[in-house]
Amino acid sequence: MPRAAAKCGVSEKTLRRWLADDAVFKTAYAEARHSAFNAGMGRVQALTARAVDTLEDLLDAKEYPNVRLGAARTVAEMGFHQHDAETILRKLEEIEAAQQR
Repeated sequence: MPRAAAKCGVSEKTLRRWLADDAVFKTAYAEARHSAFNAGMGRVQALTARAVDTLEDLLDAKEYPNVRLGAARTVAEMGFHQHDAETILRKLEEIEAAQQR
């Protein structure tokens, strides 16, 4: 938090007060965090094809089975997490739509 406050040119106390009491600031902060997260997830999605290609290469490699296993597990887990997130969001949208009817 001290580095964030310094980067904004305010004291840490001021930044904490804004986060606690300023609804406009809290909304802008939440939107910025959401945008940063979405940008990161976009990058992850863009790398998925390369990750799968790498996984395919690693699965054919005969050396370093632990590296092969780690790569396979990582890509699989990322795919499962993305699928779960999309499923949860779709279900939430269905629930919200049902409540509005």
